[in-house]
Amino acid sequence: MSNPFDFFDKVVYINLRNRVDRKEKMEKLFNQYGINAQRFEAISITKEDNDDLVRRGCYFYDEERPEYAPRIKSATLSHLTALFHSKLLNVENILILEDDIFFVEDIKVKLLAATEELKKREWDIFFLGCQPFEAYKETENISKVIRATSSHAYCVNGKYIQTLIDEVNFKHHPVIDTVLGHMGRSNNSRSYMTNTPLAIQEPGHSDIENTFQDLTLLQNNRYKDNIK
Repeated sequence: MSNPFDFFDKVVYINLRNRVDRKEKMEKLFNQYGINAQRFEAISITKEDNDDLVRRGCYFYDEERPEYAPRIKSATLSHLTALFHSKLLNVENILILEDDIFFVEDIKVKLLAATEELKKREWDIFFLGCQPFEAYKETENISKVIRATSSHAYCVNGKYIQTLIDEVNFKHHPVIDTVLGHMGRSNNSRSYMTNTPLAIQEPGHSDIENTFQDLTLLQNNRYKDNIK
């Protein structure tokens, strides 16, 4: 069987400088699956940086958790910078992974089947894992996504990167996971996902939420309940 990860023209993973443990884990994962991936250092802004962004019109600021806003904006800036960098390189598509993921054991078989079906369609965003709220099954392996969240494992078509950057007012909604997951609500956006999660966020300490998180059961239930 050919390596289904060859479908992706470019693969990057976002990693904070101080999370050496996750860097080492991801490198082992890539070696295991024969993936040529590039580390993309995560942006980390301070409270002062965030306050300056607010003054400049980037309005999101969690009043109940003011320490949360710089972290979520850092994540968004990291993803957008990775996308913009890939746009400059004129990539065919880019798979962006966060450094807290693991793959299901049979990912190669399921990913190959899904990408073969995806190739037959016009598509913009393709999720290997997410938290679906509204999705519609089109084939045995992929569904059309209308509403979802999560940004831990997704691919963007190179032709769509500039549209994504142009159409979304990130200054008013600088939360990358909900922005990506809701692009399917637009008639001009074609978002797809695998019918089962192939990339899952590993239970552990979330640098964004600054607390322990285990989203495995929640993710599995949303796939079960929200794909029609």
